[in-house]
Amino acid sequence: MRTRCTRAFCAIVAAVAVALTSSGTARAQEPGPSPAAVAHEEAARSYTEAKARTEELVRAGRFKEALSDAAETVRLSAAHNGAESALTAVALHNLGFVMRRAGRPEDAREPLEKALAIYERLHPAVHPDIRNAVLELGPLYLKAGRGQELVDIYSRLIARAEREGAGEHAGAAHLLASLGFVLRAMKKGDESFAAFTRAVGIYEARGDTGEQPYLQALEAVIDRLDEMQRPEEAEARARAALNLLERRGSVGAANAVAIYDRMSRRAVDAGRAADAKSYAEAALALLSRGDVPVRSGRADPHISALNNLARASRALADHAAAEDAYKRAIALLHAKGDKANEGIVTDNLAVLYFSLGRLAEAERFNKRALALLEEALGRDHMSVGRAAGNLGVLLNEAGRRNEAEPLLRRALAIADMQPNKDAVQIGIVEDNLAGLLRQSGRVSEAQGHYDRALQMFEGALPPRHPRLATLRNNIGRHLLDAGKYAEAEQALAAALSMFEAIYGKDAFESAIPAANLAEVYTAQRRYAEGRPLLVRALASLERVYGPRHANLLAALNAAGTLELADGKPAAARLYFDRAAAAAVEARRRSPVRDGGSSLHEERRAFHGLLEALWREGGTGKRDAARALEIAQHDSMTSTAVALAALGARAGAADPALAALTRERQDLAAEWTAADKRLTQMLSATDARDVSEQASIRARLAAIDERLAAIDADLSRRFPRYHELARPTPLSVAALRGLIARGEVAIQFTVARDAAHVFAVTDREVSWVRVAMSERELAALVRNLRCGLDRAEWSGEGGKRCARLLGFDLAAEPGDTGPLPFDLSGAHSLYRMLFEPLGKIIAGKDFIVVASGALTSLPLQVLLSEPPPPDASFTTTADGRRLTDAASRLDEIAWLGRRHAITVLPSLASLGPLRQLTRASSGRSPYLGIGNPLLIGPDGTDRRAFEAPVCHMEDEVAAAAPRPHSGSAPSTKAALRMSLTSSAQRAARGDTASLRRQWPLPETAVELCRVARHARAAPSDVIVGAAATEAGIKSMSANGRLADARIVHFATHGLLAGETAMFIADKAEPSLMLTPPELPSDADDGLLTASEVAGLRFDADWVVLSACNTASGDDVGAEALSGLARAFFYAGARSLLVSHWAVDSDATVQLVTAAFDAMSREPGLSQARALSKAMASLIGTGGPAAHPSNWAPFVVVGGNAPTLAAAGVIPASRPAAVTPASRSASRSPEKKQRRKPPAQDTNWFDGLFQN
Repeated sequence: MRTRCTRAFCAIVAAVAVALTSSGTARAQEPGPSPAAVAHEEAARSYTEAKARTEELVRAGRFKEALSDAAETVRLSAAHNGAESALTAVALHNLGFVMRRAGRPEDAREPLEKALAIYERLHPAVHPDIRNAVLELGPLYLKAGRGQELVDIYSRLIARAEREGAGEHAGAAHLLASLGFVLRAMKKGDESFAAFTRAVGIYEARGDTGEQPYLQALEAVIDRLDEMQRPEEAEARARAALNLLERRGSVGAANAVAIYDRMSRRAVDAGRAADAKSYAEAALALLSRGDVPVRSGRADPHISALNNLARASRALADHAAAEDAYKRAIALLHAKGDKANEGIVTDNLAVLYFSLGRLAEAERFNKRALALLEEALGRDHMSVGRAAGNLGVLLNEAGRRNEAEPLLRRALAIADMQPNKDAVQIGIVEDNLAGLLRQSGRVSEAQGHYDRALQMFEGALPPRHPRLATLRNNIGRHLLDAGKYAEAEQALAAALSMFEAIYGKDAFESAIPAANLAEVYTAQRRYAEGRPLLVRALASLERVYGPRHANLLAALNAAGTLELADGKPAAARLYFDRAAAAAVEARRRSPVRDGGSSLHEERRAFHGLLEALWREGGTGKRDAARALEIAQHDSMTSTAVALAALGARAGAADPALAALTRERQDLAAEWTAADKRLTQMLSATDARDVSEQASIRARLAAIDERLAAIDADLSRRFPRYHELARPTPLSVAALRGLIARGEVAIQFTVARDAAHVFAVTDREVSWVRVAMSERELAALVRNLRCGLDRAEWSGEGGKRCARLLGFDLAAEPGDTGPLPFDLSGAHSLYRMLFEPLGKIIAGKDFIVVASGALTSLPLQVLLSEPPPPDASFTTTADGRRLTDAASRLDEIAWLGRRHAITVLPSLASLGPLRQLTRASSGRSPYLGIGNPLLIGPDGTDRRAFEAPVCHMEDEVAAAAPRPHSGSAPSTKAALRMSLTSSAQRAARGDTASLRRQWPLPETAVELCRVARHARAAPSDVIVGAAATEAGIKSMSANGRLADARIVHFATHGLLAGETAMFIADKAEPSLMLTPPELPSDADDGLLTASEVAGLRFDADWVVLSACNTASGDDVGAEALSGLARAFFYAGARSLLVSHWAVDSDATVQLVTAAFDAMSREPGLSQARALSKAMASLIGTGGPAAHPSNWAPFVVVGGNAPTLAAAGVIPASRPAAVTPASRSASRSPEKKQRRKPPAQDTNWFDGLFQN
């Protein structure tokens, strides 16, 4: 049996055995076996058997089972060998060893102390049995606070060894080293250093440098020299040891490799990458001889050397060498089956890819690392936490903050739960979590995490450590963003000083803190101090990355900002030109993102270049064409990519090729959805289905294989596919060719200090600058939304709205009163945004690309003329009641009445949309889906079940849904009431809570009326029990969805957070359908955005008559990035979506009025029809005329004037729809029509653990 020394003593004698020896007792020669002799023999045999059983159980790790045999061995040895014999001492020692490992450390102390007392009486001080007994006692004494007694024991033994003439014996060195570890555990650094130094001296004098105890004592000396800020002495000590070891040849090779390993890691941390690389290469050269043993308890030296070589190469910007070294190490570990270390090195490779901006590869390797580590080490191991934290940083950089935050919090939980907390690891995760919160605008939360990170680092790291310097930089950036310039200057100056001390003044590592400090000087108008910092920072970054790399963005933007602030737009333009070029190149290499710190710097480059171009132009002719190209780069979003994908499919030469491109896009979407599910599983802190995780990984691998095959096929048959599938800015000439007479395309670009507005017609282009900051614009939009969206008044929002509108909170509108829309504010915003464009917009339909806060405001609510004096939504004289000015609303010059407005995610989207010259090939004019079977919060509301099916026109009007006793609140309020009271999160969905939402029977009437206008058959209206998620997926599979030219959903719309309240792992927008009795993967009652993307449409118009369908795919995400993006991807050419919770009755009137207008005026565009419907609703007066009821809807996407004329809406008024039951089916001739048609052709915020 071998003792296992505890961590506190660093296992310096792990190879020294505590023998469970056999009896060996001598017996006198006797003429025959007397009874005493027989008894003696029996006792010896029993002792031997008990000892053997103990030894076998210990080897198997079954310590609790070994307890009784170990105790029996002590009893038999005392009886047979004597209570004070050496063998009894060994038995006592072994009993204490077993007790410690069986979870009885308190009981172990007594037998160990007895063993030590016997050993000391029988053996010299340097005997290994004495040392091993003290090593076993050490952790027990330290835990009990008896460290000084332990020091006294070692001191007594060392003094005795000197008296016995063994002061220079190896055993004395072992005692000194053990004493050093005890003193270090007691935080007595100077005394521990003296003990280690004496031990190393003895080892070297004796020539015992090839053994592991020497190495561990030497490493302790080097560590202490580093702690004492004596790095030169530490380096010299290591080199001297290496000289000794090299003279010993192969005997000292293992220790030499270990020292090279340590020195390489030290050199990288100290910023001496070249030294680090030479040490790693020296270790690999020794290892190449093939005679270096792998020490027990230490990592494979080949792996350590390769990992160090990779780290050093990374620091030297030799990324190819780093990648090669990591991959060699991974191959070795995979061959050995060492999953734990394979996971660690794989994670390091992911870090490398992250630093190079290869985020997709980084994510794939990081997730593989996490899987390997969890399998090898369990879910709560520290290495698992590091990998989870790294994945969180990566996803945050990719703009996926809502996926990133749970991973960072899981990493923090793992770090905090460790028995021996790693303060550095805790600090790293706290720093990264703070960075995410800072970027999310959660400033106070971020500050708390920064504070804890600083506390952790200052308590665990030397004052000049790179991680501490990085944290100070991040805190300084946080303070800079908060406008606390004096505090930011102090933090950033300290960070820069630390980086320069560690890496050197001109090192690229010092560039970002220098750029951040320069930004503080810019804010303080200290341009002369900031400029040289930026020049030096850019020079150092260019030496490593070249002149146009994305890692230069932050410094280039800082330099451009300084020159603009100093009134030098020409100099600023040169910097922003380079930054914009780097941003465009980064976007060419990586997928378009809707968030992340890199996206922030890219947009900052585009905004800065626009401002520089404007100021440089002065009063002369400005380069509007160049500026518009830059503005288009700024507006490239994932929704624009979805429209480009639609265009790429249409650009395929034949149906088979179009089908192949759709398969590729569907597989990519499936990969993203599966990968998101895997990320959610990896974020979970509770138990999860391991088999499901394995299944997802297998599916991802299969998709990767198929995508590679498709890409090879497309490269051969459709080489322009990837070009078409990625949106690119259109030239002014190209835009003019796409814009019809009577249209104007308007691009808004909202920057920090101003908004830039572009207007393009078929003949001219105009560019104006609006002197309104991003914050000012956001405040104006919030002010207007307080008068449009009742949800703005919930919680703390009520106080904000009251403050913005300047009236007493007691006068808030409540659940039913008219909202206080600010008519004057709506006119003021129009004057700022549109009046400067002048005649270029007069009398034209608008095609709008919004930006910033404008994406959350339907522009039709702006006023092109001042409101009538007595028209207002304000408080009465007593300041307590709101008045309704609906009687004068028809006199107000709403922008939406004078101009039809279509919204696009990007001007580049005009290309694929206008090139889709053909209308839908669908043979059915219309398909309506709605009125899910819901029973209300109390479970008794049957109105959805009793709603009419499509009858003749007179019957439809007569069969309108009956009011429910205790009338339901508005659509959105009803949804929230039910959600907040009872929804339970579940993996596959809480259909019981889903069913208890307020029913929408009026949607059946809406769908029937629209179907009548579209001359659709009764069976083209899918309501009630037929309106299910499974049914929609089936219609997609059999071609019925793609056969409809108009698809109309009328139901509840859920935001991402609301969906997650019903289905825990689906935090994305969705449409509510009839819930199934039991949820399944195919049908849980909610059609989510990712599920929509997997459907197949060929529709000219998809109408989403539901709440919040213009919202993003997550909280705080960009507008149109949720359901709208998914429907475009699935094949819709244009959409009708809503910006807030819609009133159901007003929606019925608005949508049916729009279709009525299209049926009366063939060729009328969707936007024109919507404008007429809004005017009609306003003209009715009453509550429906309030803009909160008619303004939420906007048309998004294709709006070509010829679209409606292509046959979407018939010219003649249709005949009345004949009565039909819910189960009505088509005639054989009609069924034949249903056959599916042919397919149409401050990296500092990303502090990774390495």
